[in-house]
Amino acid sequence: MRKLSTIARAAVLGFALAACGGGGAKPAPITTTTAPPTTTTAPPAVIVITPASGRIGTIVTLSVSGAKPGESITFTLTSPKGKVFNGSPHLVDATGAASATYNTTGDEVGAHTVQAVGTLGTSAIGTLTLTKS
Repeated sequence: MRKLSTIARAAVLGFALAACGGGGAKPAPITTTTAPPTTTTAPPAVIVITPASGRIGTIVTLSVSGAKPGESITFTLTSPKGKVFNGSPHLVDATGAASATYNTTGDEVGAHTVQAVGTLGTSAIGTLTLTKS
């Protein structure tokens, strides 16, 4: 019996593997990774009352920032005894701000809750404190 050289044995083995579908490495599977969508959360709306305290009869400015541009904001004041004043709606500008003036003449002494509520979900709350004139 004749011996095959090392080269010949490798060739026969390679042919045998190729014939049965072996010998070639399977291509690595392609994996793709999709990053989760990026979401941004707007900062919460903030109400500023200027001045935040004063005598009855003071004219105050009620301002909100962080609202949704184009929505309508209504400022509501609730007195210490529960009397509610609903202001007229104010359109929020492109920067997310709206403001109104409020005359405290005829209001009662104490801490009044001031709330800004928007038609698109904006909400902010603050306090106005009034003293005797």
